[in-house]
Amino acid sequence: MKEIKEAIYGKLVADETLRVLLGASAEDPRIYYYFPPGEIGLSSSAPAYITYYELSSASPFIEREEEVYAIDIWACTLSVLEDVFARVDGLLNRRFLSLPSYYHLLTVREFKRDLFEPERGLYHKVVHYRVIFIRKE
Repeated sequence: MKEIKEAIYGKLVADETLRVLLGASAEDPRIYYYFPPGEIGLSSSAPAYITYYELSSASPFIEREEEVYAIDIWACTLSVLEDVFARVDGLLNRRFLSLPSYYHLLTVREFKRDLFEPERGLYHKVVHYRVIFIRKE
């Protein structure tokens, strides 16, 4: 659902602490849906970036009450990776996101895994958040 993608992006990109941790700028917030637009470098001034994407969604003809989104964090050091994860998790785990539609969204972390890509020297954390739809009264 497009609204969920926009709500997750909006929550992450609006957080100033996360922007500092990522080394984001107005031109490049370092948060990308699905895949970055090109090769993304990591440096001391831009030490991390985030990709996020939908793992499951409802068919256009079936209304479900849950979807799952993955957040991938890529960083040049383990400490940066953990700092970015802590901030993202603080923004998304057991938090409500509002939609203009007739739902509130509750995001709950259900999975996380640490990875390391030695050939690229990248630390990588995969985190899944279940998005639960709650009808507005």
